[in-house]
Amino acid sequence: QNCVINAAPFTFTSNKSAIQFIDHAGAIGIINSKIIGGSTGINFEGYGGNRDQIVIENNDIINFRNYGISVLNTTGIQIRKNKISSDQFVLSAIQLSNDASGAIIDKNQINLYAGGIRGIYINGIYATDVMTNNMISINSTTDSGINVSGFGFGNYKIVNNSILLYGNENEGAANLRINLAYSDSIVNNVLINSVGGKVYDVGNNIPIYDYNCIFTTGDYIASINSQLYTDFTDLNNVGKDIHSLNLAPVFISNTDLHTNDAQIN
Repeated sequence: QNCVINAAPFTFTSNKSAIQFIDHAGAIGIINSKIIGGSTGINFEGYGGNRDQIVIENNDIINFRNYGISVLNTTGIQIRKNKISSDQFVLSAIQLSNDASGAIIDKNQINLYAGGIRGIYINGIYATDVMTNNMISINSTTDSGINVSGFGFGNYKIVNNSILLYGNENEGAANLRINLAYSDSIVNNVLINSVGGKVYDVGNNIPIYDYNCIFTTGDYIASINSQLYTDFTDLNNVGKDIHSLNLAPVFISNTDLHTNDAQIN
């Protein structure tokens, strides 16, 4: 708590994390700290059973190379109110892998201004995770703002997030890319794709898409269960985003996704 940690800069012969826990147990908190550099800012790897009561909160995690926060086989983790950014092209700001179920990812501000593949990546088995109130901006992403995939069933809530994709054109980029047997709801999000890609690239097992603000500069607004949808009206016609808005709000900047747009607020 209240620490400043300067890790060795990433090189291909020095691939180390700034903070690392392996086969950890008990309550662990990383709070109010500044974590600079390294391959990964914070790395948790749990084995031989569940590891919960872990809180990563109100940290400034900067200039990592691969992951800001990486979590493996660690259930019930809480990742809240962190500022995560890098001056390097990164793999993911937050990654949860294998059995990382029960996670709460809330009120994080992710700015990948030097580029990145994904903002949040969840690759889990039978996971139930909540992603709420996050701000994610990525310059020239090669994949997505949030990507949820895996081998089992998921029950995910993606609510009240703002995701902006900007920079180099990429028609394969999506604000949300979800490929699981089941997900719960996509509600009250602001999802803006200004790189010519899709807002949604998802399977068909999401019952609720609604009360979002969505916009793309691309030819297709969504791909749902491999069916392409050209525009907002097409989505409405199949019962998606009935109460949503189709507009691009004016953000304070590409890295500050607050807006004074009355229609959004």
